[in-house]
Amino acid sequence: MTQEPESAPQDRPQRTNRKALMLGAGALGLVLVLGAVIALASGGSDVPDVPDVPAVSPPAAKESAVPTPSGSPGVTGPYTKVTSPCGWVSQDTIAELVPFTRFSSAESDDGPGAEGAFASCAWESKFQGGSEKQISRNLEVKLRLHVASDSRDAVGEAGWFMEYQRGVAGEHANKTDDFGDKHGAVTAPQIGDEAFVSSMLAHYNIQVGVAFVRVGNLTAEIGYEGDDHPTDGMLLPNGKVDESKRTPIAEAAVREGAEAVAAQIAAGIKSCTDLCTGQPAVSEPDRQEDAAVAPIAPSWKKDVLDKPVDPCALLKQETLGRLVPRGEMTRRLDDGYYSGKDGTYGECAWDYPKDGSSPRKLQVVFLYGTGVSRGKDWFEAAKNRLDGQANGDLAGTRYGPVEALTGLGDQAVAQTGTSDLSGEAQLLMRVGNVVLEISYLGADYTPDTVPLPEDKVLAEAKAAAQDIVSILRP
Repeated sequence: MTQEPESAPQDRPQRTNRKALMLGAGALGLVLVLGAVIALASGGSDVPDVPDVPAVSPPAAKESAVPTPSGSPGVTGPYTKVTSPCGWVSQDTIAELVPFTRFSSAESDDGPGAEGAFASCAWESKFQGGSEKQISRNLEVKLRLHVASDSRDAVGEAGWFMEYQRGVAGEHANKTDDFGDKHGAVTAPQIGDEAFVSSMLAHYNIQVGVAFVRVGNLTAEIGYEGDDHPTDGMLLPNGKVDESKRTPIAEAAVREGAEAVAAQIAAGIKSCTDLCTGQPAVSEPDRQEDAAVAPIAPSWKKDVLDKPVDPCALLKQETLGRLVPRGEMTRRLDDGYYSGKDGTYGECAWDYPKDGSSPRKLQVVFLYGTGVSRGKDWFEAAKNRLDGQANGDLAGTRYGPVEALTGLGDQAVAQTGTSDLSGEAQLLMRVGNVVLEISYLGADYTPDTVPLPEDKVLAEAKAAAQDIVSILRP
Protein backbone atom coordinates (compact mmCIF):
# COMPACT_ATOMS: atom_id res chain seq x y z
CA MET A 1 0.00 0.00 0.00
CA THR A 2 1.24 3.50 -0.80
CA GLN A 3 1.81 5.66 2.26
CA GLU A 4 -0.52 8.62 2.46
CA PRO A 5 1.09 12.08 2.72
CA GLU A 6 1.34 13.56 6.19
CA SER A 7 -1.07 16.35 5.32
CA ALA A 8 -3.75 16.86 2.73
CA PRO A 9 -5.72 19.72 1.23
CA GLN A 10 -9.41 19.98 2.10
CA ASP A 11 -10.29 18.77 -1.40
CA ARG A 12 -8.91 15.41 -0.30
CA PRO A 13 -8.97 12.79 -3.06
CA GLN A 14 -10.55 9.44 -2.37
CA ARG A 15 -8.29 6.52 -1.61
CA THR A 16 -10.25 4.70 -4.26
CA ASN A 17 -12.95 5.76 -6.67
CA ARG A 18 -14.99 2.64 -5.90
CA LYS A 19 -17.29 4.38 -3.44
CA ALA A 20 -18.16 7.05 -5.95
CA LEU A 21 -18.61 4.47 -8.69
CA MET A 22 -20.96 2.38 -6.61
CA LEU A 23 -22.95 5.42 -5.52
CA GLY A 24 -23.37 6.38 -9.14
CA ALA A 25 -24.39 2.83 -10.00
CA GLY A 26 -27.22 3.02 -7.49
CA ALA A 27 -28.59 6.15 -9.13
CA LEU A 28 -28.29 4.51 -12.54
CA GLY A 29 -30.79 1.91 -11.40
CA LEU A 30 -33.39 4.67 -11.40
CA VAL A 31 -32.41 5.92 -14.84
CA LEU A 32 -32.59 2.38 -16.19
CA VAL A 33 -36.19 2.01 -14.99
CA LEU A 34 -37.30 5.24 -16.61
CA GLY A 35 -35.10 4.62 -19.66
CA ALA A 36 -37.20 1.58 -20.47
CA VAL A 37 -40.30 3.75 -20.28
CA ILE A 38 -38.74 6.32 -22.62
CA ALA A 39 -38.24 3.55 -25.15
CA LEU A 40 -41.99 2.94 -24.99
CA ALA A 41 -42.64 6.67 -25.22
CA SER A 42 -40.51 7.03 -28.35
CA GLY A 43 -42.14 4.18 -30.18
CA GLY A 44 -39.61 4.70 -32.96
CA SER A 45 -42.25 6.49 -35.05
CA ASP A 46 -40.72 9.96 -35.27
CA VAL A 47 -37.04 9.16 -34.75
CA PRO A 48 -34.98 7.95 -37.70
CA ASP A 49 -32.99 4.76 -37.50
CA VAL A 50 -29.57 5.27 -35.99
CA PRO A 51 -26.76 4.33 -38.37
CA ASP A 52 -23.88 2.17 -37.24
CA VAL A 53 -21.03 4.22 -35.79
CA PRO A 54 -17.52 3.15 -36.80
CA ALA A 55 -14.93 2.23 -34.21
CA VAL A 56 -13.63 5.27 -32.37
CA SER A 57 -10.24 6.50 -33.54
CA PRO A 58 -9.56 9.45 -31.22
CA PRO A 59 -7.38 12.28 -32.47
CA ALA A 60 -3.74 12.17 -31.48
CA ALA A 61 -3.03 13.64 -28.06
CA LYS A 62 -0.92 16.38 -29.58
CA GLU A 63 -3.96 17.95 -31.25
CA SER A 64 -5.45 20.84 -29.29
CA ALA A 65 -8.59 22.91 -29.49
CA VAL A 66 -6.78 25.85 -27.89
CA PRO A 67 -3.10 25.99 -28.93
CA THR A 68 -0.70 28.28 -27.13
CA PRO A 69 -0.21 31.37 -29.31
CA SER A 70 2.91 31.32 -31.46
CA GLY A 71 5.92 32.94 -29.82
CA SER A 72 4.46 32.64 -26.30
CA PRO A 73 4.99 29.69 -23.95
CA GLY A 74 1.59 30.34 -22.42
CA VAL A 75 0.74 30.98 -18.78
CA THR A 76 1.51 28.22 -16.28
CA GLY A 77 0.41 29.93 -13.08
CA PRO A 78 0.02 30.81 -10.39
CA TYR A 79 -3.65 30.51 -11.27
CA THR A 80 -6.08 32.27 -8.95
CA LYS A 81 -9.39 31.14 -10.41
CA VAL A 82 -10.97 28.13 -12.06
CA THR A 83 -13.08 28.59 -15.19
CA SER A 84 -15.26 26.36 -17.34
CA PRO A 85 -13.12 23.98 -19.43
CA CYS A 86 -16.06 23.02 -21.65
CA GLY A 87 -15.06 25.13 -24.64
CA TRP A 88 -11.50 23.80 -24.60
CA VAL A 89 -12.61 20.42 -25.97
CA SER A 90 -13.05 20.69 -29.74
CA GLN A 91 -16.44 19.99 -31.27
CA ASP A 92 -14.82 17.49 -33.64
CA THR A 93 -13.46 15.55 -30.66
CA ILE A 94 -16.83 15.56 -28.91
CA ALA A 95 -18.62 14.40 -32.05
CA GLU A 96 -16.12 11.58 -32.52
CA LEU A 97 -15.97 10.38 -28.93
CA VAL A 98 -19.62 10.89 -27.91
CA PRO A 99 -22.15 10.40 -30.72
CA PHE A 100 -25.74 11.61 -30.09
CA THR A 101 -24.39 14.07 -27.53
CA ARG A 102 -26.21 15.59 -24.58
CA PHE A 103 -24.28 18.21 -22.55
CA SER A 104 -24.32 19.35 -18.91
CA SER A 105 -22.00 21.28 -16.61
CA ALA A 106 -21.50 22.12 -12.94
CA GLU A 107 -19.34 24.33 -10.76
CA SER A 108 -18.56 24.77 -7.07
CA ASP A 109 -20.75 27.04 -4.99
CA ASP A 110 -18.00 28.89 -3.10
CA GLY A 111 -16.70 30.88 -6.05
CA PRO A 112 -13.99 30.27 -8.68
CA GLY A 113 -11.11 31.36 -6.44
CA ALA A 114 -11.95 29.40 -3.28
CA GLU A 115 -9.91 26.47 -2.03
CA GLY A 116 -11.10 23.34 -3.82
CA ALA A 117 -12.99 25.34 -6.47
CA PHE A 118 -13.92 23.28 -9.54
CA ALA A 119 -15.78 23.46 -12.82
CA SER A 120 -16.91 20.36 -14.71
CA CYS A 121 -18.47 19.35 -18.03
CA ALA A 122 -20.15 16.15 -19.13
CA TRP A 123 -21.14 14.84 -22.54
CA GLU A 124 -23.19 11.64 -22.82
CA SER A 125 -24.97 9.76 -25.58
CA LYS A 126 -28.73 10.23 -25.58
CA PHE A 127 -31.21 7.39 -25.95
CA GLN A 128 -31.46 6.49 -29.63
CA GLY A 129 -35.11 5.86 -30.35
CA GLY A 130 -35.93 3.64 -33.29
CA SER A 131 -32.64 1.77 -33.10
CA GLU A 132 -32.09 -1.86 -32.15
CA LYS A 133 -28.70 -0.95 -30.66
CA GLN A 134 -27.77 1.71 -28.12
CA ILE A 135 -24.38 3.40 -28.46
CA SER A 136 -23.45 4.55 -24.97
CA ARG A 137 -20.51 6.91 -24.45
CA ASN A 138 -19.72 9.27 -21.56
CA LEU A 139 -17.01 11.94 -21.37
CA GLU A 140 -16.45 14.04 -18.24
CA VAL A 141 -13.90 16.76 -17.47
CA LYS A 142 -13.33 18.25 -14.01
CA LEU A 143 -10.94 21.19 -13.55
CA ARG A 144 -9.70 21.88 -9.99
CA LEU A 145 -7.93 24.85 -8.42
CA HIS A 146 -5.30 24.13 -5.75
CA VAL A 147 -4.24 26.86 -3.33
CA ALA A 148 -1.36 27.13 -0.88
CA SER A 149 -1.51 25.41 2.52
CA ASP A 150 0.63 25.77 5.62
CA SER A 151 3.02 23.13 4.30
CA ARG A 152 2.98 23.64 0.51
CA ASP A 153 2.59 26.37 -2.05
CA ALA A 154 -0.23 26.14 -4.60
CA VAL A 155 1.82 24.24 -7.18
CA GLY A 156 3.04 21.88 -4.46
CA GLU A 157 -0.54 21.14 -3.43
CA ALA A 158 -1.45 20.34 -7.03
CA GLY A 159 1.63 18.11 -7.31
CA TRP A 160 0.67 16.31 -4.11
CA PHE A 161 -2.80 15.70 -5.51
CA MET A 162 -1.32 14.18 -8.68
CA GLU A 163 1.10 12.03 -6.68
CA TYR A 164 -1.74 10.73 -4.56
CA GLN A 165 -3.99 9.89 -7.51
CA ARG A 166 -1.09 8.25 -9.36
CA GLY A 167 -0.41 6.10 -6.30
CA VAL A 168 -4.04 4.99 -6.13
CA ALA A 169 -4.00 4.05 -9.82
CA GLY A 170 -0.65 2.29 -9.42
CA GLU A 171 -1.95 0.06 -6.63
CA HIS A 172 -4.55 -1.39 -9.01
CA ALA A 173 -2.50 -1.43 -12.22
CA ASN A 174 -2.62 -4.71 -14.15
CA LYS A 175 -4.73 -6.36 -11.43
CA THR A 176 -8.28 -7.58 -10.94
CA ASP A 177 -9.82 -6.08 -7.80
CA ASP A 178 -12.29 -7.61 -5.35
CA PHE A 179 -15.24 -6.35 -7.42
CA GLY A 180 -14.00 -8.10 -10.56
CA ASP A 181 -12.85 -4.91 -12.28
CA LYS A 182 -9.81 -5.53 -14.49
CA HIS A 183 -7.34 -2.64 -14.35
CA GLY A 184 -4.86 -1.79 -17.08
CA ALA A 185 -1.43 -0.20 -16.97
CA VAL A 186 -0.61 3.33 -15.80
CA THR A 187 1.24 5.36 -18.43
CA ALA A 188 2.69 8.90 -18.31
CA PRO A 189 2.23 10.84 -21.57
CA GLN A 190 4.10 14.13 -22.04
CA ILE A 191 1.20 16.53 -21.47
CA GLY A 192 1.27 19.71 -19.40
CA ASP A 193 3.62 19.68 -16.40
CA GLU A 194 2.72 16.07 -15.65
CA ALA A 195 0.03 13.56 -16.61
CA PHE A 196 -0.92 9.91 -16.33
CA VAL A 197 -3.54 7.63 -17.88
CA SER A 198 -5.18 4.48 -16.49
CA SER A 199 -7.98 2.17 -17.60
CA MET A 200 -10.43 -0.38 -16.24
CA LEU A 201 -12.82 -2.97 -17.66
CA ALA A 202 -15.61 -2.72 -15.09
CA HIS A 203 -17.30 -5.88 -13.84
CA TYR A 204 -20.55 -4.61 -15.40
CA ASN A 205 -18.84 -4.77 -18.82
CA ILE A 206 -18.12 -1.10 -19.55
CA GLN A 207 -14.62 0.03 -20.55
CA VAL A 208 -13.34 3.08 -18.64
CA GLY A 209 -10.35 5.34 -19.31
CA VAL A 210 -9.13 8.05 -16.91
CA ALA A 211 -6.50 10.76 -17.41
CA PHE A 212 -5.13 13.27 -14.91
CA VAL A 213 -3.12 16.29 -16.04
CA ARG A 214 -1.52 19.20 -14.18
CA VAL A 215 -0.50 22.63 -15.42
CA GLY A 216 0.82 24.82 -12.61
CA ASN A 217 -1.65 24.69 -9.73
CA LEU A 218 -4.61 23.57 -11.86
CA THR A 219 -5.39 19.88 -12.35
CA ALA A 220 -7.93 18.22 -14.60
CA GLU A 221 -9.49 14.78 -14.38
CA ILE A 222 -10.87 13.31 -17.60
CA GLY A 223 -13.05 10.21 -17.69
CA TYR A 224 -14.15 8.48 -20.89
CA GLU A 225 -16.17 5.25 -21.02
CA GLY A 226 -18.46 3.33 -23.29
CA ASP A 227 -20.23 0.22 -24.46
CA ASP A 228 -22.78 -0.89 -27.03
CA HIS A 229 -25.86 -2.86 -26.03
CA PRO A 230 -29.25 -3.86 -27.45
CA THR A 231 -32.18 -1.50 -26.91
CA ASP A 232 -34.49 -4.26 -25.69
CA GLY A 233 -33.95 -7.30 -23.51
CA MET A 234 -31.40 -5.85 -21.09
CA LEU A 235 -33.44 -6.78 -18.02
CA LEU A 236 -33.69 -10.41 -16.91
CA PRO A 237 -36.99 -11.76 -15.47
CA ASN A 238 -35.62 -11.27 -11.93
CA GLY A 239 -35.01 -7.56 -12.60
CA LYS A 240 -31.23 -7.81 -12.91
CA VAL A 241 -29.36 -6.29 -15.83
CA ASP A 242 -27.97 -8.81 -18.30
CA GLU A 243 -24.45 -7.39 -18.38
CA SER A 244 -23.35 -10.09 -20.84
CA LYS A 245 -25.23 -8.21 -23.58
CA ARG A 246 -22.94 -5.20 -23.25
CA THR A 247 -20.04 -4.93 -25.68
CA PRO A 248 -17.38 -2.67 -24.15
CA ILE A 249 -15.43 -0.45 -26.51
CA ALA A 250 -11.73 -1.14 -26.90
CA GLU A 251 -9.33 -0.30 -24.07
CA ALA A 252 -7.11 1.59 -26.52
CA ALA A 253 -10.07 3.78 -27.53
CA VAL A 254 -10.87 4.96 -24.00
CA ARG A 255 -7.21 5.52 -23.12
CA GLU A 256 -6.48 7.46 -26.31
CA GLY A 257 -9.72 9.40 -26.03
CA ALA A 258 -9.01 10.49 -22.44
CA GLU A 259 -5.41 11.37 -23.36
CA ALA A 260 -6.48 13.43 -26.38
CA VAL A 261 -8.91 15.44 -24.27
CA ALA A 262 -6.24 15.90 -21.57
CA ALA A 263 -3.96 17.49 -24.18
CA GLN A 264 -6.70 19.90 -25.23
CA ILE A 265 -7.43 20.83 -21.61
CA ALA A 266 -3.72 21.43 -20.90
CA ALA A 267 -3.51 23.76 -23.89
CA GLY A 268 -6.65 25.54 -22.73
CA ILE A 269 -5.22 26.08 -19.26
CA LYS A 270 -2.07 27.65 -20.73
CA SER A 271 -4.19 30.02 -22.79
CA CYS A 272 -6.43 30.94 -19.86
CA THR A 273 -5.19 34.31 -18.64
CA ASP A 274 -7.73 36.93 -17.60
CA LEU A 275 -10.25 34.35 -16.37
CA CYS A 276 -7.67 32.32 -14.45
CA THR A 277 -4.93 34.81 -13.43
CA GLY A 278 -6.22 38.33 -13.88
CA GLN A 279 -3.66 38.97 -16.64
CA PRO A 280 -4.65 40.30 -20.10
CA ALA A 281 -6.25 37.71 -22.32
CA VAL A 282 -4.14 35.90 -24.91
CA SER A 283 -6.86 33.76 -26.41
CA GLU A 284 -10.18 32.72 -24.94
CA PRO A 285 -12.29 29.93 -26.49
CA ASP A 286 -16.04 29.89 -26.71
CA ARG A 287 -17.63 28.39 -23.62
CA GLN A 288 -20.71 26.23 -23.20
CA GLU A 289 -22.76 27.28 -20.19
CA ASP A 290 -25.46 25.43 -18.28
CA ALA A 291 -28.42 27.66 -17.45
CA ALA A 292 -28.73 28.80 -13.85
CA VAL A 293 -31.63 27.65 -11.72
CA ALA A 294 -34.47 30.20 -11.75
CA PRO A 295 -37.94 30.14 -10.16
CA ILE A 296 -40.58 28.50 -12.32
CA ALA A 297 -44.24 29.35 -12.96
CA PRO A 298 -45.95 26.12 -14.11
CA SER A 299 -49.02 26.58 -16.30
CA TRP A 300 -51.80 23.96 -15.96
CA LYS A 301 -54.95 23.43 -18.02
CA LYS A 302 -57.13 21.11 -16.00
CA ASP A 303 -54.77 18.20 -15.20
CA VAL A 304 -52.26 18.85 -17.99
CA LEU A 305 -49.01 20.76 -17.52
CA ASP A 306 -48.63 23.05 -20.54
CA LYS A 307 -44.84 22.58 -21.00
CA PRO A 308 -41.94 20.92 -19.19
CA VAL A 309 -40.18 22.86 -16.44
CA ASP A 310 -36.61 22.87 -15.16
CA PRO A 311 -36.29 19.76 -12.94
CA CYS A 312 -33.53 21.53 -10.97
CA ALA A 313 -36.05 24.17 -9.80
CA LEU A 314 -38.41 21.67 -8.15
CA LEU A 315 -36.60 21.42 -4.78
CA LYS A 316 -36.57 23.97 -1.98
CA GLN A 317 -33.16 25.20 -0.86
CA GLU A 318 -33.72 24.12 2.73
CA THR A 319 -34.46 20.57 1.56
CA LEU A 320 -31.36 20.47 -0.63
CA GLY A 321 -29.31 21.87 2.24
CA ARG A 322 -30.37 18.98 4.44
CA LEU A 323 -30.24 16.13 1.91
CA VAL A 324 -27.13 17.16 -0.08
CA PRO A 325 -25.35 20.01 1.74
CA ARG A 326 -23.15 21.94 -0.71
CA GLY A 327 -24.15 19.44 -3.37
CA GLU A 328 -22.69 19.61 -6.87
CA MET A 329 -25.57 19.96 -9.34
CA THR A 330 -25.78 18.37 -12.79
CA ARG A 331 -28.63 18.99 -15.26
CA ARG A 332 -29.35 16.89 -18.36
CA LEU A 333 -32.15 17.79 -20.76
CA ASP A 334 -33.33 16.44 -24.10
CA ASP A 335 -32.84 18.69 -27.13
CA GLY A 336 -35.89 20.95 -27.41
CA TYR A 337 -36.83 20.06 -23.83
CA TYR A 338 -39.04 23.12 -23.24
CA SER A 339 -41.00 22.75 -26.48
CA GLY A 340 -43.62 20.46 -24.95
CA LYS A 341 -42.95 17.50 -27.23
CA ASP A 342 -44.50 14.20 -26.09
CA GLY A 343 -41.96 11.99 -24.30
CA THR A 344 -39.56 14.84 -23.42
CA TYR A 345 -37.07 13.81 -20.74
CA GLY A 346 -34.92 15.74 -18.25
CA GLU A 347 -33.06 15.06 -15.03
CA CYS A 348 -31.25 16.89 -12.27
CA ALA A 349 -28.83 15.39 -9.75
CA TRP A 350 -27.04 16.73 -6.70
CA ASP A 351 -23.92 14.96 -5.37
CA TYR A 352 -22.10 15.58 -2.09
CA PRO A 353 -19.27 15.78 -1.17
CA LYS A 354 -16.19 16.08 -3.43
CA ASP A 355 -13.97 13.78 -1.36
CA GLY A 356 -16.35 10.81 -1.14
CA SER A 357 -16.76 10.86 2.67
CA SER A 358 -20.30 10.21 3.94
CA PRO A 359 -21.73 10.60 0.42
CA ARG A 360 -25.25 11.70 -0.48
CA LYS A 361 -26.93 11.78 -3.89
CA LEU A 362 -30.35 13.10 -4.87
CA GLN A 363 -31.72 12.67 -8.38
CA VAL A 364 -34.97 13.89 -9.97
CA VAL A 365 -36.04 12.48 -13.34
CA PHE A 366 -38.84 14.23 -15.27
CA LEU A 367 -40.84 12.63 -18.13
CA TYR A 368 -43.41 14.82 -19.89
CA GLY A 369 -46.48 13.57 -21.75
CA THR A 370 -49.01 15.58 -23.72
CA GLY A 371 -51.98 14.00 -21.94
CA VAL A 372 -52.94 12.43 -18.61
CA SER A 373 -53.41 9.04 -20.25
CA ARG A 374 -49.77 9.10 -21.37
CA GLY A 375 -48.68 9.83 -17.83
CA LYS A 376 -50.77 6.95 -16.49
CA ASP A 377 -49.36 4.49 -19.03
CA TRP A 378 -45.77 5.50 -18.32
CA PHE A 379 -46.31 5.39 -14.57
CA GLU A 380 -47.58 1.82 -14.80
CA ALA A 381 -44.72 0.79 -17.07
CA ALA A 382 -42.15 2.24 -14.68
CA LYS A 383 -43.90 0.66 -11.68
CA ASN A 384 -43.73 -2.72 -13.42
CA ARG A 385 -39.96 -2.28 -13.68
CA LEU A 386 -39.76 -1.58 -9.95
CA ASP A 387 -41.92 -4.66 -9.31
CA GLY A 388 -39.45 -6.67 -11.38
CA GLN A 389 -36.58 -5.88 -9.02
CA ALA A 390 -38.65 -6.18 -5.82
CA ASN A 391 -37.29 -8.56 -3.18
CA GLY A 392 -34.26 -9.24 -5.37
CA ASP A 393 -30.65 -8.22 -5.92
CA LEU A 394 -29.74 -5.80 -8.73
CA ALA A 395 -26.10 -4.77 -9.23
CA GLY A 396 -25.34 -5.52 -5.59
CA THR A 397 -28.36 -3.66 -4.15
CA ARG A 398 -30.95 -5.74 -2.29
CA TYR A 399 -34.39 -4.25 -2.98
CA GLY A 400 -37.58 -4.63 -0.93
CA PRO A 401 -41.21 -4.62 -2.04
CA VAL A 402 -42.96 -1.76 -3.83
CA GLU A 403 -45.06 0.32 -1.40
CA ALA A 404 -48.09 2.39 -2.47
CA LEU A 405 -48.04 5.96 -1.13
CA THR A 406 -50.86 8.44 -0.53
CA GLY A 407 -50.86 12.23 -0.45
CA LEU A 408 -48.20 12.62 -3.15
CA GLY A 409 -49.46 13.74 -6.55
CA ASP A 410 -52.06 11.60 -8.33
CA GLN A 411 -50.21 8.28 -8.00
CA ALA A 412 -47.08 7.35 -6.08
CA VAL A 413 -45.11 4.25 -5.08
CA ALA A 414 -41.73 3.77 -3.44
CA GLN A 415 -39.08 1.10 -2.99
CA THR A 416 -36.01 0.96 -0.76
CA GLY A 417 -32.80 -1.01 -1.05
CA THR A 418 -29.46 -1.51 0.63
CA SER A 419 -26.02 -2.43 -0.68
CA ASP A 420 -22.75 -2.78 1.18
CA LEU A 421 -22.02 0.86 0.37
CA SER A 422 -25.32 2.77 0.55
CA GLY A 423 -28.97 2.84 1.49
CA GLU A 424 -31.34 3.91 -1.28
CA ALA A 425 -34.94 4.97 -1.85
CA GLN A 426 -36.64 5.21 -5.24
CA LEU A 427 -39.96 7.05 -5.42
CA LEU A 428 -42.13 7.05 -8.54
CA MET A 429 -44.84 9.70 -8.80
CA ARG A 430 -47.38 10.97 -11.35
CA VAL A 431 -48.64 14.54 -11.32
CA GLY A 432 -51.19 14.91 -14.10
CA ASN A 433 -49.38 14.22 -17.37
CA VAL A 434 -45.90 14.22 -15.79
CA VAL A 435 -44.07 11.20 -14.38
CA LEU A 436 -41.23 11.81 -11.93
CA GLU A 437 -38.78 9.56 -10.19
CA ILE A 438 -36.89 10.66 -7.11
CA SER A 439 -33.84 8.72 -5.95
CA TYR A 440 -31.99 9.40 -2.71
CA LEU A 441 -29.06 7.38 -1.41
CA GLY A 442 -26.07 7.66 0.85
CA ALA A 443 -23.88 6.31 3.62
CA ASP A 444 -21.86 7.42 6.62
CA TYR A 445 -18.15 6.60 6.89
CA THR A 446 -17.13 6.20 10.52
CA PRO A 447 -14.56 5.21 9.02
CA ASP A 448 -16.40 1.97 8.24
CA THR A 449 -19.12 2.25 5.62
CA VAL A 450 -22.57 2.41 7.23
CA PRO A 451 -25.41 2.60 4.67
CA LEU A 452 -28.14 5.07 5.57
CA PRO A 453 -31.17 3.24 7.07
CA GLU A 454 -33.94 2.54 4.60
CA ASP A 455 -36.55 4.39 6.68
CA LYS A 456 -34.35 7.52 6.65
CA VAL A 457 -33.70 7.57 2.88
CA LEU A 458 -37.40 6.90 2.23
CA ALA A 459 -38.46 9.77 4.52
CA GLU A 460 -36.07 12.13 2.71
CA ALA A 461 -37.27 10.98 -0.72
CA LYS A 462 -40.83 11.70 0.41
CA ALA A 463 -39.78 15.16 1.59
CA ALA A 464 -38.28 15.84 -1.84
CA ALA A 465 -41.48 14.60 -3.50
CA GLN A 466 -43.57 16.92 -1.33
CA ASP A 467 -41.41 19.85 -2.48
CA ILE A 468 -41.91 18.85 -6.09
CA VAL A 469 -45.69 18.64 -5.80
CA SER A 470 -45.95 21.99 -4.00
CA ILE A 471 -43.82 23.76 -6.63
CA LEU A 472 -45.03 21.92 -9.73
CA ARG A 473 -48.76 22.10 -8.96
CA PRO A 474 -49.19 24.72 -6.21
